[in-house]
Amino acid sequence: MFVIREASASDLPSIYRIFLEGEIEEGATVPPISKIPMFLRHELQSGHIVVCEEDDEVIGFATAITRGEMMYLAELFVRSDRHSGEAGKLLLRHVLKGADGICTLSSADPRAMVLYIRAGMRPLWPNLWLRQDVTTNSTPSHEGLGVVAEEAAANDPELIARDDEASKRSRAVDHRYWADTGAVPFWFTRNHKRIG
Repeated sequence: MFVIREASASDLPSIYRIFLEGEIEEGATVPPISKIPMFLRHELQSGHIVVCEEDDEVIGFATAITRGEMMYLAELFVRSDRHSGEAGKLLLRHVLKGADGICTLSSADPRAMVLYIRAGMRPLWPNLWLRQDVTTNSTPSHEGLGVVAEEAAANDPELIARDDEASKRSRAVDHRYWADTGAVPFWFTRNHKRIG
């Protein structure tokens, strides 16, 4: 029998192991866990994490982050030996309870897309992850576009205000988190005017 409950800091090692199992390539070995990543601690502190237990063992988890009226489903992972059961559906139903607006980026697992559609979410557009091999020294040129990327100050109030306006919600807590992780914000300008 499954039990859905609120997660605590003591669940983070189990949550991280399940996350890693879901993210690594099939057949690869999950590395030993030495440190819980900042994003999971951030989601626990500023979001909502629930776990699914079976026989007192965590077999899955879901994370939602609410900013303003929008709830973002950040993570939903179930141990691979428990896929295609009820755990994912129960986790999703519990973590999204009371949400006004919901969004997420689906995983590469087609079962996740089916689960989200059955829960009432509708795909709007594809999410493309782009990667460049930096060892090739081939930097894409933006010459001719007239766009210049300029580093912004961490926690720049104008950047945060522009983000609030574009996303229709305040994400100041997330900007502080990104600054703490060493992320670097950028302004994009064209003809000395900020465009993004």
